[in-house]
Amino acid sequence: MKRSCIVVTALLLLRCIACDAPGPASAPVRASVAPPASVAPPSAAAASPPAAPPRATPVGSWETACVNKAKTRIRYDDALALLGTYTFYADGACTIATSVNTWTGHAELGEDQQGARKITVHFDSFRSLPIVEAGAASMNANAYCGFKDWTVGAEREVLGLKCYGFSIPKGGQSLDIFAVNGSRLRFGKGSKIIPSPKESDRPTELSEGGAFERSSSL
Repeated sequence: MKRSCIVVTALLLLRCIACDAPGPASAPVRASVAPPASVAPPSAAAASPPAAPPRATPVGSWETACVNKAKTRIRYDDALALLGTYTFYADGACTIATSVNTWTGHAELGEDQQGARKITVHFDSFRSLPIVEAGAASMNANAYCGFKDWTVGAEREVLGLKCYGFSIPKGGQSLDIFAVNGSRLRFGKGSKIIPSPKESDRPTELSEGGAFERSSSL
């Protein structure tokens, strides 16, 4: 009986020693945690509304077709400074220039209005120049802008004078609208250049005629 107890005790001691003995290192056991569900980044469309199309601007060079032996050209730079010319020709194809009127000014752009955009143009100067003898002779015969002594190459300031065809009053402004479609620029129907215009003078629809086409001639 005593021998049996000794054996049992020895076995228990060996078992305890085995339990306490260091074994090979094992990776720590971590609780199994499911990774967070992946969330797709929001698309650009969802992050911000689609960009609005660029607003119309008259910046660039433009010209009309040849009408009644005359052609109009205008140019707006990036600061909306305006340079314009109205050229008279001796022929219906507008190839032989006889005289030219030149004006300068500046513009301010406003809000959109029913498929167009508001523009206010301020005119600063208006000059006239005979280019050839035939042009000077025609201007003298018609007392153009009130003068009968026009000479080739002598430009005159005629702002505020009454000149047939096209004239600009002193302090002249134009409350207008415009639209750009591709290479075509149109202004308002019945727009006028007058001193101290009122908002009611601004056209409400675009002109069907007199369109400008994009050009590089001015």
